[in-house]
Amino acid sequence: MLVPLCFLSKQEISGLFRPNFSLFKEKLFHNLLFLTVPLLFVYIYAFPKALESANFQIFLFSLALGSVNAVTEELLWRGLYLKLFSDDKWLYILISSLGFAIWHLAPQQIFPNKEPGGQISFVVFAFFLGTLFSTVVYNTKSILLVSIAHMLLNFAGLGARVYLN
Repeated sequence: MLVPLCFLSKQEISGLFRPNFSLFKEKLFHNLLFLTVPLLFVYIYAFPKALESANFQIFLFSLALGSVNAVTEELLWRGLYLKLFSDDKWLYILISSLGFAIWHLAPQQIFPNKEPGGQISFVVFAFFLGTLFSTVVYNTKSILLVSIAHMLLNFAGLGARVYLN
């Protein structure tokens, strides 16, 4: 969170959270597809498994944890990088997605993914997700919708199970 705060002003941060529905509509199909496909995948694949070991406390803590994590990651990987690479769409998408994917290696060292493909599949998914989200941010110049989608994705894994079970 400190890195974006060093490079983005309060006005720039609030501007990143302003919805730009007119820009969203320009590439409506792509933006909707890129926001919903990962959510559908995670809620069909991961969420039912996560529910098996969840309780109310895990739900609440997962919502809080997922929200804070999503907003701070979006400010860093999509918001700040949009400012730094706004002139080159493909460089922005590549650099922000690679950074986002590599960033997801760290938690894999502590809590490795037990799903098929292990740590690598988690990082590849993070790159794929980063590419989709970065495209939406570039199209809309806003991190609002991807932050909400990211919160929903984080919640679907019910990450608090790691800490409360």
